[in-house]
Amino acid sequence: MGLIHQQASDFRPLRRSIAGAIFLGTPHSQSEDPKLWENAGAILRLHAKSKHSKLQVGRETAKRLAKVSRSFEQAFDLIPVLSAFELNATRIGGYLSSRIVLVGKDFAKTNVRLETVVGIEADHNKICCLQIGSPALNEISSFLKSAVNSAVARISNGSDEYMPPAALDAQTIQMPSPTWSHNQLEDQPLSEQSTNITTLGSTSMGFDIIPLVSDFSPERGDPRLPCHIMPPHSRNRAFFGRSEILQSIRATLWPKQEDEVLSDSDPNLSMFALCGPGGIGKTQVATEFVHTAKNRYDAIFWLQADQHSKLSQGYTNIAIKLGLVIEDSADARDPVVVQEVVKGWLSNPVKTYMQQDSKPKLATWLIIFDNVDDPDILDDFWPSDYSGAGAVLITSRDPLARTYIYSENSGITLPPFTTNEATEFLLKLTKREAEESERVSGCSVAARLGGLPLALTQMAGVIDRKALSFAEFLRVFEEEDVRSKLFKTQLGSSKVRMGGYEHTLDTVWALEKLSKSSSILLDVLSLLDPDGIPETILQCTSPGLHAAAYPQTEAAYQEARAELLQSSLIARDRAANRITIHRLVQDGARSKMLPQRFAVVFELVVEILHSAWPFEHFSFGHGVSRWAKCTELFPHVTQLLRFTSQLKSPEVVTQTSLKHPRLLDDAGRFNHQRGNSLDSTAYFEAAESICKSLEHVLEKTESKSVEILKAVKILSGEINHDLGCIATETNQPAAALTNFQAFNRLMIEFSGGKPQSNDMGLAVSWNELGNAHMMNQEWTLGEECFLRSMEALKQLDDYKPVDSSFPVINLGFSYWLQGRLEEAEKTLCDILAIRESVYGINDRESFMTGKLLHAYGNVKASQGKWDESFKLHVRSLQQYKSTIGNHHHRTGDLCVKVSDHYVRLSQYDIAISLLDQALKIFGDREYYNPEKARALYKKAKILKLFKNQSSDNETYMNDALDLYRKLSKGSVRPDRGIYEPTDEDFDGLIVFWSR
Repeated sequence: MGLIHQQASDFRPLRRSIAGAIFLGTPHSQSEDPKLWENAGAILRLHAKSKHSKLQVGRETAKRLAKVSRSFEQAFDLIPVLSAFELNATRIGGYLSSRIVLVGKDFAKTNVRLETVVGIEADHNKICCLQIGSPALNEISSFLKSAVNSAVARISNGSDEYMPPAALDAQTIQMPSPTWSHNQLEDQPLSEQSTNITTLGSTSMGFDIIPLVSDFSPERGDPRLPCHIMPPHSRNRAFFGRSEILQSIRATLWPKQEDEVLSDSDPNLSMFALCGPGGIGKTQVATEFVHTAKNRYDAIFWLQADQHSKLSQGYTNIAIKLGLVIEDSADARDPVVVQEVVKGWLSNPVKTYMQQDSKPKLATWLIIFDNVDDPDILDDFWPSDYSGAGAVLITSRDPLARTYIYSENSGITLPPFTTNEATEFLLKLTKREAEESERVSGCSVAARLGGLPLALTQMAGVIDRKALSFAEFLRVFEEEDVRSKLFKTQLGSSKVRMGGYEHTLDTVWALEKLSKSSSILLDVLSLLDPDGIPETILQCTSPGLHAAAYPQTEAAYQEARAELLQSSLIARDRAANRITIHRLVQDGARSKMLPQRFAVVFELVVEILHSAWPFEHFSFGHGVSRWAKCTELFPHVTQLLRFTSQLKSPEVVTQTSLKHPRLLDDAGRFNHQRGNSLDSTAYFEAAESICKSLEHVLEKTESKSVEILKAVKILSGEINHDLGCIATETNQPAAALTNFQAFNRLMIEFSGGKPQSNDMGLAVSWNELGNAHMMNQEWTLGEECFLRSMEALKQLDDYKPVDSSFPVINLGFSYWLQGRLEEAEKTLCDILAIRESVYGINDRESFMTGKLLHAYGNVKASQGKWDESFKLHVRSLQQYKSTIGNHHHRTGDLCVKVSDHYVRLSQYDIAISLLDQALKIFGDREYYNPEKARALYKKAKILKLFKNQSSDNETYMNDALDLYRKLSKGSVRPDRGIYEPTDEDFDGLIVFWSR
C-alpha cells in the first residue's frame, strides 16, 4: 500500500478496487518509544523457535515501526479499515510464565478516518478463531458487506479509461494448455525432455511448479483415536493405599465433562507433579492413576523422561501411533519434524481436520513424564500453545522440583508410609493379614524399613521366598546390618544419601541371598537401561557368555528370572516380553560389585548387546532398514557408555576386546544418521579412546598378534571416518580433513597398494578425503581423490557402474567449480543415465539422486541454460523432500537454489517463501550459519527492490553481514580492504555440495 500511495497515478485502478482492510490483533503506533513497542517483540517471542528467546525492540526498530505506521495512515486515510483488539491475555514464554494482553484497543487503532474498532473475547493466538453467531463475527461480516458494496460502486462509477489490470486478465488466470506439464517432465529421462520450455514463457513455468515447491507441510490424516501408549511395566496388582493422593490427582487432571464449559480466556494446562526420593512409589502411583483413568482420555502417552533421546523417541512413537506421520517416512525419521507435529497436535488436539465447526470438539489427552531428573529437559517437548483439553503428570526424584517448576498446589512430595500403613502393606504382600500373631513383629519390621514402599516390597519377597516369620527375618537382618551399612558408604555421595537411598540400601542385604545365576543376571540388568530390557537379548547363547554362572539355557534363565521376580527385584511385562528394574535396585547391585566383578559383568553386557546389535556393513550406504532394532537397543548402549570410564585397559588384547569400541562406534553412526550428529561425538570419542588404549597394550606386548593389531587400526580408521562425517555435516573443514586423512592413511596401509576385491574401505576413504579437500576449496586435490575412489571401486568382484555414484557426482562438482563445464556435464549426464536405468526416473533409493540433480542444475546454470537448470533444481528439491524430508539442510539448500530461479522470473513472492523455508530449516544451529547468512542476504536483496520494505531489507542485510564477518574473520581482502560481500563471497562460505 505504501508503493500504491507513492505512485498513485500508476496504481489508481488498483487503489479504486480495494474494498477495505481487516486487521486482527495488529500492533500500530506512531510513537518511537521502544517501551510502547515491547508487545511487538513479545509477539515475535510467542512464535519464536525457542520460547526463551529474548526478542527486544530497540530504538532504531521502534523508529522504523513508527515510520511504517505513519505511512500506512497516509495510504489508508480514505479506505475502510476494521481493527480488532484482544480482550484476553496471552501467555508468553514457558508454560508457567505470566499472561499479558498483547494488542489492546490503543495498540490496535490505526487512527484512519473510516476505521471501525472491535473487541474480541480471545487472546492473541485465538483472535482469528471466531465463533459463528458471535457479536464480533457479526460486526466483521457487516463491515465486509458494506465495504465490498462501496468498492463495487466506486469501480462502476469510475472513468471510461478504466481497464482491468493485466494480472486479472482471463488469459493470465486460465493458461492455454502447455506442450508439457511438470508431471510429464518428471516421468521422462532427462535426455528425452523437450527444450521447448523456452517457448512457454516464465509465467507458464511458474504456474506449473508453484505447488511443487511451496508446500512443505507434512501430509497428515485424521489422528487415530483412541491412542494409548501405556507404562512399560504392568499394573501392580498389589498396589496399596495412596487413595487421598490419587483423589488429588483426579481432581486436578481428569478432563471436564461434556456439560462443563472450558474457558477460552484462561485455558490453563492441568498439571500435577509427584516428587520424592527414589523408592517412595512415584511411578507406581502414576501407573495406578493411568490405568484407572484410561477410559477418560482419548489419548494417553507415557514417556520416559530421564534422557533427551528417550523423549525424542517417545514423540516419534506418538506421532506414528496417532497417524500424524507415516512410519518409516522421512518425516518420521526427523526428530525436529516429529517434535513440532506432536506439539502442534497437543496444542490443538482436533479429532478430525475435516470438520467445519468454528469451535471443533477437541480430544482429551494425558502425558506422563516419568523420572524427570532435569526439569529443563521438558522445554523442547512442552506444547507452546494450548487449547484446554490436555493434562500432564510428572514424576521427579528432585524434592525441590515443585518449588521452581510447578505452579502452586499442582503437586505433592510423596511421603513414606506411616508405620500403620507400612504394616498393613507388609501383611498384604506376605498374605498374613489374618495372622494376629504376626502383626506385632510385622509392625517392628515395617518400622525398621522406614515406610519406604520399595524396601517393604523387596523384603516381603525375601520373607516369602525363605519362608521366614517376621521375627526370624528381624534377627537375621539385624545380624547383617553392619555389612548393609558398608554398602551404603560405598555410594559415597551425600546427595544420594539425602535422596532416600539410606533406607533403600538396607535391601542390598537381600541381594546377598540370591543364587549365583540370579545374582549375575541381576548384575547384568544393573548396567542396562531400566525402562525396558528385551528378554530376547538376555537369552543370548553367545559363547562369550560361558562364564560367571550366567544362565546358559532357557530353563536356567527362567529359573534365575523367577527368583528375581519372587524377590520383587524386577518386574516383567509378559505381553511385551521385557524386564523393568527400579533404578535404586540397579544402584544397589552396582554398589556391591568389586572392580573385578564389575569388569566381568561389563564384558557380559557388551557380549549381549554386541550379539543383538544389527551392525551396518561399512560402505557408502545409509540404509534405514535396521533403525527399528537400533532404536530398541540404543538406550542400553547409552547406559553402557555411562560406565565406560570405570574400565581399566585389559592386560591381554583379543578379538573380544574390540566388541566394546565397535558397538559404540556403530551406535554413534546410527545416531548420527538419524540427525543427532553432535550428540554422537561422545560415542566415537569413547570408542577412539578404547582403541588407542588397546593399541598401546599391543605395542608393549612382545608376542602381539598382527591380525588383532590390524583389526584395531582398521576400527580406528572407521572411527576417524565417522568423526569426519560429523565434521562435514556440521561445517568443520579442518576437522574433516584431519580425520579423513587419518582414515585414508590406514586404508592405504592395510591394502598394501594392492587392489581390494571384497572391501570398499579404500574406495570410501578416497571419496571422503576428496570431500574434505573440496570443503577446504582444494578442487584439483578433490578431483584426484574422486578418480582414485572410482578406480578402487572397479577392482571389487561385484562391481557395478552404479556403485560409483558418490565419487562420480562429487567429481562433477569438482569439474564445475574448476570451470570445466563440458567435462562436468558429460560426467553428470552419464551417471544420471546409469542411475535411471537401474532405479528408474526420480528414484527414492537415497538422497544421492537429489545431489546429482543439484550438481547438474548448477552446471546448466553456468552454461546459461536457465530453463534446463530450473527443471533440474526443482527435481532435486522434490527428490530431497521425498527421501530426506522437508526439514533436512540439503532440502534447505535447494530451496535457496530454486528461489534464485524465481527471482530471475520476477516471481518474488515465491522466492521469498522458499527462502523463508530455508531459514526455518537452518534455524539457530551454529554449524548452518554459512547457509543461513546466504539465505538472509538473498532475501534482503529481494526486499530492497520494494521501497516499502526498506526497513526489513536493512534488518536482514545487517544480520547477513554480521554472520558473514563472523564467519570470514572480519571480511578483509588485501586487494580491497573492508568491503561489502557479494553473492560469490557468501557462496564461498558454504560447503561445495550446498552451493
